[in-house]
Amino acid sequence: MECGEGFMTPTERLRLQGEALEREYAIEEDRQKLEEGAPLSVTHKRAGVVVYSKVQRSGKYGAPAGEIKIELSPLERFDLCQTVLNEGARFHDDTFTTCDVAPIPVGRSPAYINPSTKFRMLEGIASAEGHLKLIDSYDFAELPEDLSDRLVVHRKVVVDYVDRRKHHLAPIRALPVEILLQIFTFARSAINGRCSSLANDKSHSLSFARVCCHWRDVCLHNGSLWSSIDINVPDLIRGMTFGNERLDRLHVSGRPLAAGALHTSADEEQHAKAGIEDRRGWATIYRTQLLLGIHLCYSGSSPLTIRLSGELPSQGQKAELSDTMKRLSDLMVRLAEHSTRWRDVCIEGALLDCLPEARGPFPILEALRLGRMSWRNHSFTDPFLNAPKLRSFAGATLFPPGIGIPWAQLHEIRLEGGVNPLLETLAHCTNLSVCTIAKVNKRFSGYPLPERMSSLDLRTLRFVQQRSTDEGNPDALGMMFQVLRLPLLEALEIHSGEIPLKRFRWCAEALADMVAESCCSITRLTLSGITLTLDEFFGLSQIMPMLDSLVLSDSGPGGDDRRMINDPFFVRMSSTSEFPRLRHLSLDGRMRLLNDDVIPQMVDARFKEARRRPDELCSLATFKLVIRRRHALTRRALVRLHEILREGFLERWVPPTSMYKQTMTRHSPVTDIRTRGRRVRLIEALEGDLSETETEEDIIEVPNDNNTMVESFFTV
Repeated sequence: MECGEGFMTPTERLRLQGEALEREYAIEEDRQKLEEGAPLSVTHKRAGVVVYSKVQRSGKYGAPAGEIKIELSPLERFDLCQTVLNEGARFHDDTFTTCDVAPIPVGRSPAYINPSTKFRMLEGIASAEGHLKLIDSYDFAELPEDLSDRLVVHRKVVVDYVDRRKHHLAPIRALPVEILLQIFTFARSAINGRCSSLANDKSHSLSFARVCCHWRDVCLHNGSLWSSIDINVPDLIRGMTFGNERLDRLHVSGRPLAAGALHTSADEEQHAKAGIEDRRGWATIYRTQLLLGIHLCYSGSSPLTIRLSGELPSQGQKAELSDTMKRLSDLMVRLAEHSTRWRDVCIEGALLDCLPEARGPFPILEALRLGRMSWRNHSFTDPFLNAPKLRSFAGATLFPPGIGIPWAQLHEIRLEGGVNPLLETLAHCTNLSVCTIAKVNKRFSGYPLPERMSSLDLRTLRFVQQRSTDEGNPDALGMMFQVLRLPLLEALEIHSGEIPLKRFRWCAEALADMVAESCCSITRLTLSGITLTLDEFFGLSQIMPMLDSLVLSDSGPGGDDRRMINDPFFVRMSSTSEFPRLRHLSLDGRMRLLNDDVIPQMVDARFKEARRRPDELCSLATFKLVIRRRHALTRRALVRLHEILREGFLERWVPPTSMYKQTMTRHSPVTDIRTRGRRVRLIEALEGDLSETETEEDIIEVPNDNNTMVESFFTV
């Protein structure tokens, strides 16, 4: 105010003088009223003035209460500031550490704080917060600059004092280390994928270690968090060749120059210097090498899970990227040096060209997955013969006798390729229990099949015809059933592809011959995408009389006339002569029923017959129904199913893909689509009148996300 007095107008100067006089008169009046000796309390503040007030008692005959106000003088304000600083000096000497805590109980976190220490910390927090309120309740304006700065620093120290103790008392710090490790492990597995590649500078364990000191100690002293190594080779090569691509674009398009300037060869030489065009490439390979070294170092002696994904460039591109390939091989050499710690390894076939001959043996290797390869050089796979714990293998097979894999000790296998190599491979796997055959093609289809194979101890046989660039082999089922003999087979799964030309062709006679000659008892059957007639399907009841679990999916493309799950299907299922031992049924299809009561009648009929003949028949214990059409069932039908099966009934509604498409309006894209459908709400149906709710329709909100399947589960 005083420093700016020379810039005031005469009117403003007179107004300020008048306010000063009024303030002096008010202070004089307050001093006279203070003679009563009543205590004062702070009520409100003005700029540069601390106002105290005292509420007087009501006078006689209901006289209104009065208010006494005073302000602190500059000297009083100075003394009060010194008092605050002196009283708060104890907060500057904070010597508390978690090392002062008594011995840690077994199973507790290193950051565990016992109840007595926690009580003292809470007292300190309450005292510090009260001190902060005291500071904030005064207005320390017009103090000397050095004293004002000291007060600001003091307040910050007290705030840090409170925050530090609240941080020590956070509930997550009391978690045992084992639980915290499980959280880290689940979080890492949930976000694994291509984005977690070390080539993209993504290390989830390193991110966890950067949160706080306690988390860093937990991460650095637990090698299991660093035992997962994921490298996506195309991302690595793309980053390493970024500088060269940038230089090529510079030469083609021309560098932006100033007006009148000329693009000379000297400019090209300037930008072609080593270390300029590939600066980002060097940074990419350096980061990847650094992260790989960190994972290998901090993982200690923990078993390694390695995933090397992606295809390498073609032969012509390899010649251009010779330096890049050399540095990629250096990464592979570092991994091969730790081959004694490999436990779960997944390598794309083409990457085997860069991976040198591994330094076996592999004492703890349990799972190995190899991509497609030419198998011209089998020297890389020879060391896998020294893997005594290898039990799972997945890969494409060509001429398996030349591959150094211990086939006889495998328990689970997943194979791709032609029928003849697959059968030849299975002949060497004498201890298999689970076999998955995927992407069967027509390679070597002209070769004659072996007449018979020796019996295998397979318990689960799975056929999966996935999307593939190779031409599918629809006759693969019949060819395999003709040769295989599986006396211990319990589960059979057939998942056909969506492409009609690649679907498996059903062969009931070959399946019946295999089951009869193998003398096996199949109890679990899964059919997905297989085109069957009702007679062909129910013919399986004679082949598999002991079937206990049936999963049937008929949700692929096609009209209603080609659907197997319809009214006649449930009518025939009502007969106890069809699958008499069936207890678990799961149906998934775009069914359109003419009579909604046919499903409850089927379940009820099997339930009643099982009561009459409990030794020969079994009733349905669980029934899972996946509805893909809005008008598939009414509420009355589902309520009846609930009454019969109780907790064994599970309904799931999956809307069609067309409901996920975005729709545009004049303003903005619609974030959610509202569709009217007959949605089943069993609780409302049970509470309300069934005759009234049968025609009601509910509104369902479907998120606008093509990658998200909207599912609603109702367990009753």
